[in-house]
Amino acid sequence: MGVTGLWQVITPAAKKYSLQELMVNHMFNPDGTKHSEHLFRIGVDASLWMANCQHSFRHGHAQCGQNLELRMLFYKLAHLYCTPADVLFIFDGPQKPAIKWGKKVVTIPPWLTTYFKDFASAFGFQTHEAAGKAEAELAALNQLGVIDAVWTEDSDALVFGTLTVDNNNDKSVLMYSANGLAQESTVALTKGGLLLMALFCGGDYDNGLSHCGWKTTHVLAQHGVGDELLHAATTTANEDDLTTFLGPWVKHIHDLLTKMGCKKLSATFPTDFPSPAVVLAYVKPSITFTCADPGPPQALSMLLRMLQGIDLEQLAFLCKFRFGWSRGGPPVPVHAIESSGTLGKLKNLVYEGVCIRNLCGVSRLYHVIV
Repeated sequence: MGVTGLWQVITPAAKKYSLQELMVNHMFNPDGTKHSEHLFRIGVDASLWMANCQHSFRHGHAQCGQNLELRMLFYKLAHLYCTPADVLFIFDGPQKPAIKWGKKVVTIPPWLTTYFKDFASAFGFQTHEAAGKAEAELAALNQLGVIDAVWTEDSDALVFGTLTVDNNNDKSVLMYSANGLAQESTVALTKGGLLLMALFCGGDYDNGLSHCGWKTTHVLAQHGVGDELLHAATTTANEDDLTTFLGPWVKHIHDLLTKMGCKKLSATFPTDFPSPAVVLAYVKPSITFTCADPGPPQALSMLLRMLQGIDLEQLAFLCKFRFGWSRGGPPVPVHAIESSGTLGKLKNLVYEGVCIRNLCGVSRLYHVIV
């Protein structure tokens, strides 16, 4: 998802860790002394999680039990709870772009949204609605230091300026950092270079430039043209000003393509590419907080605040009535759920996480991280 071919380009810059290794290294020094007073803070694109779960069960699953998509989300939450990390789930907001991959975006939140938030809260995780796209909000929060990393499969997060990305495969994570992408000789992509990859190779906002693959774009990025475009888009006031800049900039692209031996691509390069609106959608997305204007202190403090620990009683209640985890009979009060067998099922899923988090010795009271 995200920018076509980008994961393939940046693979050499990845550093592989186990989940536990990454989290424990954040908390403790090699000699066992405490390194940080807070757990590793991860920001997650909730909309992507919901989309993946719904995509997995597009076809009939009548014999698989109640609320299969929600149950899959629950198991993913339980897996994440068993790692020593504080988690912030970001949901797409009302100002997200109306078009994605050339198709109109459904503006109504997925049916899973409310239930997802209920389960996340029961696990002690935090939720937040973005102003627009979740990936852009996550990038801003990463830059502000609210979260230590973004956990995503969508490479757009890098284009928006995320400093650190975890690309997860359940048992391990591939860690990408802004410094790593720029310093790895076989990658050498700055934020401007990432923007160029998104525009030319195609992404959520545009299909990209025809007959221009990621290899050609990667070479172009080494000439700094992406950084020039990023600077112009950051400093210009509107689309008209950016359009004025794009004239000579496109001429420079033509010259570079000719020198690279891509004469056909140079000759057919569209005069109206890239679209100023698409460039600004990447460079100036709708977000709640920015480094220049972090927003009301109270709102930022709410995002920095550690939530209390897991609410096992509430979690058991949700599992019983959303998944049918009971021995039959009419609904019973929450305090009677233990006799239904639900807590027994939860034991194998979350008690490991309870022990791990207690061993980390991090207070689960309400605190503001400073």
